[in-house]
Amino acid sequence: MGMEDTSYALSVLHEHARGTIESHERSHLSEADSKAFLAALDTPAEPTESLRGLFELHRSTRGDAD
Repeated sequence: MGMEDTSYALSVLHEHARGTIESHERSHLSEADSKAFLAALDTPAEPTESLRGLFELHRSTRGDAD
C-alpha cells in the first residue's frame, strides 16, 4: 500500500477506534420504544415536589429572580 508498517497499523487502528466510538454514541430503539420516547416528550410528567425543591434550591443559590 506504499506505507510503512507502523503508519498502516495506526491508520487501521484509528478507523477501527472511530467506528467503535460512533457505534457507542448512538442509541438504537425498537419501534415501540421509539414511540414511547416520543410520546413522553410530547406529554412530559408534572414535576414532583422533590424536583420543585431542587429548582428552588438552584434559584436561591444562583440568586435568580425568576
